[in-house]
Amino acid sequence: MSTSSQISAVRGGWFFRDGRPRPFVTADYPYYRDDPKNWSDRLAALARLRVDAVTTYVPWRHHQPLAQRSPDLTGRTDPRRDAVRFVRLAAAAGLSVVVKPGPFIHAETNYGGLPDWVSPVYDSRIQPVLDASGAPRTWSGSQRGPDGEPVDWPLPAPLCPVFDELVLSWLRAVGEQLVRPHSAPDGPIVAVQIANEGIYTDGALGLWSMDFSASALAAHHRLHAPLGGRPPSCPAADATEVEPLHRVAWGHTQAERFAELFRRWSATVGAAVPTVVNLNPPAADPGALDSWLARTQPWRWAGVRYGFTNWVGPVAENDESRARYVIAAKLAPGCNYEENWGFSVLYEKAFADPATCLHQTVLALACGATGYNLYTGVATSAWGSDLDSFHDRPYPDCAPIGVNGEETEKAATARALADYLRRHGTEWSTGHPVRSAVIGYWAPHAAAAAWNARPAGRGSHATVPACGEFLRAWHDAARMYQLDFGLWDLDDPDTDPADAAGRASGRVTGIPLVVPTWRYLPRPQQRLLASHVAEGGRLILVGEMPSFDLHGRSCLLLDDVIRSAGPDRVLHCSDPSTVDAAVVTARRVAKWAPPAARVVEGDADVYLRRCPGEVDHLAVLANAGGGGTVRIETTMSHSVTLDLCAGGAALVRLADGVVTDALVTGRNGHLGSSIAPSVTAGGVRFTAPHGKLLNAMPTTRCQHVPT
Repeated sequence: MSTSSQISAVRGGWFFRDGRPRPFVTADYPYYRDDPKNWSDRLAALARLRVDAVTTYVPWRHHQPLAQRSPDLTGRTDPRRDAVRFVRLAAAAGLSVVVKPGPFIHAETNYGGLPDWVSPVYDSRIQPVLDASGAPRTWSGSQRGPDGEPVDWPLPAPLCPVFDELVLSWLRAVGEQLVRPHSAPDGPIVAVQIANEGIYTDGALGLWSMDFSASALAAHHRLHAPLGGRPPSCPAADATEVEPLHRVAWGHTQAERFAELFRRWSATVGAAVPTVVNLNPPAADPGALDSWLARTQPWRWAGVRYGFTNWVGPVAENDESRARYVIAAKLAPGCNYEENWGFSVLYEKAFADPATCLHQTVLALACGATGYNLYTGVATSAWGSDLDSFHDRPYPDCAPIGVNGEETEKAATARALADYLRRHGTEWSTGHPVRSAVIGYWAPHAAAAAWNARPAGRGSHATVPACGEFLRAWHDAARMYQLDFGLWDLDDPDTDPADAAGRASGRVTGIPLVVPTWRYLPRPQQRLLASHVAEGGRLILVGEMPSFDLHGRSCLLLDDVIRSAGPDRVLHCSDPSTVDAAVVTARRVAKWAPPAARVVEGDADVYLRRCPGEVDHLAVLANAGGGGTVRIETTMSHSVTLDLCAGGAALVRLADGVVTDALVTGRNGHLGSSIAPSVTAGGVRFTAPHGKLLNAMPTTRCQHVPT
C-alpha cells in the first residue's frame, strides 16, 4: 500500500496531507547500515510510531565505491545497495520517503559519505577547499593513522570543474534510478534533501573558513569584479573597518555559492517533488552567528526549501545552545530534519532520556518548525568498514526502535507526540504564534560585522557595530521579559514584519520592529523601515544611525522618520554595550506589546499559538533547574496550572480557556526529576500517575475542579 499520493503539496514550509497542512513527522532509518532482511520489519515499526515518512541518506561511497563503475541503486552488485527496494518497502508499510543523496552526508560515514576517489589525496586534478589562510579544510577519511585515529583528508572544492562533473554524474544517476521513477504522486518519495548542513557541514562556520580555492575565488571575482574581486583579509583581534565593502561582497559570494549549488544540484536530480536542505544552527564561536545570517538566505534558493538540524547540545541545560537552536527554528518556515532522538554516546548523555528529546522537539515546533525528524529512529549494526570504520555498534545507541526491532522507552514518547499532532496538526498549522516583536537584520551588515572578533558588550567606532551579537543578546533579554519574537531579513522580497510576527498575511498595526543598524543601509531597506512606521508599526534602531548607501552616497530617510515620529513610535538606541541595548529595547517592547502568555510561578518558558475557533495551544518548557508547579496567565484571561518534571515539556490545547487535550512530561531520568504530571485550566484537570507521560486524550483521568 502506498500513501505517497496523500502528500499533495508544500506551501509556506508546510507539507499538505489529504489537502490539509499539518506538521511533517518523519524518522530516519539508515538502510545502508542494516541487513536488508530487516528493512521491512523496521519500516513497519516506524509506521507504528505514527510517523508520516522515513528519511534516509543515500551514501555516494556506498553506491559507487569504484570510479570505473556506474552507481548502483538497484542492488545489481550487492543487495545492500538496493535503495529502490527500500523505498518500495516503505510504501508497503504506509510510509512516504525523503531521500538525501548528498553528495556529502556526514552521518558518521567514512569521508562524510564521499567516495575515496574524489579526494584530492587520490586525484590531483581536484582542488581542495581552502580557508583564508590557505590551509585545506579536512574531514576524516577512511584510513587510520599510526595512532589508530582517522587520517584527515582535504575536502574537494565544490566549484572545482573536475569534482563538479563527478557530483553531477552521481546526482543524475540518483534522479534517473531512484527519485523520478518513485516520486509522488505515483510513488512514495515526497521530497529530496540536497547537501548536508551547508555543503560539508559547514553552514555554521565563519566566513573566513571557506572557500578560498582557485575555483571559488574565480567565482567571487566574476560576482564582484568592480571591487577587484579581492576577498577580505583574515579577522584579527584588533580588526578595524578598513574594508567593509570587501566584507559585504564576500558574504554575498558565500550566500550565492550556497544558492548556486543548491539550485544546480536540485535541477540535476530533476525531482518533481520538493527539494529541501537542512542547515545546522549557528556555531558559538565569535562571528559565527553573523556569518550564519549573512550566508543563510533561503529566498535566494529558487524554490529549494529551508530546513534545519539540532546538534547544539541539550537546550534545557545550556542557554547558549538554546539561543542558537531557537534562532535556527525562527529564521524561516521549515522542518527540523534531524532532531536527536538516538545518540547519547557520540554527543550528550542527556539524550538517552526521552524527556530531553521531547523538550527540544516541542521547542522547535513552538518557535516555528513545520515538522520534525526522529534522528535516528532505528538502531542498526550491520554495516561494513568500507562505509564506516570508526564508530561502535549499535548506531545509534538509544533509538526509539532498538537494534533487534524492539520498541525502547523512547517509542511511547515519540508516538504520543505524533498522536497529538495527528489530532490537532491542521489546527496548529493554520494558527499563528503570538509574538511581541520582530528582529529585523540586514545580511550585508552581518557579513561585515562577522569579522570583528571583539569582546561582547564592548562597542567601538573602529569596528562594524554588532548585528548577530545583538541578536544573541536580544534572545536572552527576550526570555527575561517573556517575549516571543520573529526574524526578518530586510532583503527578503517575499516577507514583511507581519509574516515574521507569525501572521499569514497582512500587516499588524503597532508591531515593534527592532533593527541593529550600521551607517550603511541602502535606500530600499531604509524605505521599508520608514513604511513600517508610516503604516502604524513601531521601530527601534540599535547602533549607528544609517546615513549612507553602500556606495557612500548620503541616504537619510530614517533620520527624517525619527524627527517626524514621536518617541512612542520610533526610538534610536546608540548604547555601545550590546547586552545593555538588548535589555533596554526588550523592556520597551514589553511595555508596547506585553507577552501573550507569561509564567507567573515556576521556572519555565511558554509559547502561545492562536488557532481558529477560539483555540490556543501552549508549549511549556521547564528548565533544567525547574520542575514542579508552573502557573501561566494569558492575555485572554486564561489561567493554566501544570505539574511537570525538570527539563520537561508540555503541549496544552485550550478551547475558550478550558483544557481539552495535553501532553506533559512526568519524568526526566537524566536530571533525576519525577512528578505526577497534571494540567488544570477552565475547571478541568488532567492527571497521570507519578513519573508517567500525561497523554490526555486516550489515557488519563479527567475531572472537574472548582473554578
